[in-house]
Amino acid sequence: MSAAPDTILAVGSSKYSSNLDAEIARTLMRQEPVLLTAAELEFDRNPPHQFDQPRRVWAWIRYPAQACLVQAMAYEWSRTAVQIEFCEPHIRIWRKGWVWLNSVTPASLDDA
Repeated sequence: MSAAPDTILAVGSSKYSSNLDAEIARTLMRQEPVLLTAAELEFDRNPPHQFDQPRRVWAWIRYPAQACLVQAMAYEWSRTAVQIEFCEPHIRIWRKGWVWLNSVTPASLDDA
């Protein structure tokens, strides 16, 4: 069964692009986030410290095919990394792990 030429052209139109973008995002987000390993953290040389209270932050999370900026809570930090907890976009799964320090910025009070 072949599709009519109009149907093929319609897939790229703005009517379908948001649905297609959402499906692509869901597919990509099924991949596991790339968080830091114990070898990268080097806690023997860079011991972790707990924040007095969790802090709201923005963090870049790496996936094999893309990076996403997410709101997160920071719980611990070292000289090179921050432990965060975040909800993965599109699939709504909570994750906790370590990311590089320079991938995290404090969230402003307006970022509720």
